Amino acid sequence: MLLAIFAVLLALGTALLYMLASSSKDPLDVNIPLAFAQLLLKYLPGYTSSLKIGSRDQGPDTFSFDTIQVTGRFSISDEDIRTFNKAGCGGSPFLLVAKTTPLVIKLLSDRRCPIKPLGAVNTRNVITFLQTDWHAGTLQKKDLTYIASFGTSDGIRRKRGIEFAITIDVLSGGQKFVQMELWMLQFLPTHHSLREPRLAGDSDARNIPGVHLSSINMTTQDPRRWAASCKDYNPIHISKLGARLFGFKSVIAHGNHVAALALQESGTPMRPFTLELEFVRPMLLPAKFEVLRDDQQQAEVLTVVSDERRKAHVRVAVKTLD
Repeated sequence: MLLAIFAVLLALGTALLYMLASSSKDPLDVNIPLAFAQLLLKYLPGYTSSLKIGSRDQGPDTFSFDTIQVTGRFSISDEDIRTFNKAGCGGSPFLLVAKTTPLVIKLLSDRRCPIKPLGAVNTRNVITFLQTDWHAGTLQKKDLTYIASFGTSDGIRRKRGIEFAITIDVLSGGQKFVQMELWMLQFLPTHHSLREPRLAGDSDARNIPGVHLSSINMTTQDPRRWAASCKDYNPIHISKLGARLFGFKSVIAHGNHVAALALQESGTPMRPFTLELEFVRPMLLPAKFEVLRDDQQQAEVLTVVSDERRKAHVRVAVKTLD
């Protein structure tokens, strides 16, 4: 209980700091401070619905949700591009990923959503770019809309908590431009009878196929730079105290940020493509990481490993579409 109180107070302080720093209306019409306030209210007993254990088809190790959907129109501003570039990701297709992240906050802060996401972590994403004109200058000229949904698929009980998905579709001129399936984990009391799925990148770096591509140095300030772009101010990313309250020794990097940096080192395909991201283990900062590239598979696979422990942290499979 005491831990929960500290976490709520910390998140409230984070929200207030963001309110003081914010000088313009969010382009997605997502009021971040209000969303954080709504998120904090979810920790009050009886304020939001409880998790429904067991779905119609999948049994007791799943959770069913009510579907929540938001839609709207947005544009890419010069400020969006500047903050994205400051995170070291200039020229990356992840601009749309960062831009639409506030939709995740909006859905999770909805009173109908039973998820309590403070301290939750992103476990895996599937991002498909159906068109190739994703460069910042081109995006500014497009008529962009979004459809974001929670509850379209069941939650899955994992050993450490519940894994759930949020989907975001970005459309340009009414045509699908980017599709995102974002999976996250809310921590719950450990379920010893279940095992975590073993990810392809979850092994010693000496056994991971691939050659050295580059090295990435990240400091504790890098998550703040990415948060300025994507508005994900989760305490585990920007506060050492917040990270410790949720069991981490230091702040951890945003998974999408690391994936964007790794993809930059390899280069982005010139054809429509899919990115399959696996966040194998948290990346505690500061640290130095190595990017390995495997060109021997059907998909180009990038694996980010720690320079000291030689453990895999992030895996990015790049698959071009026919």
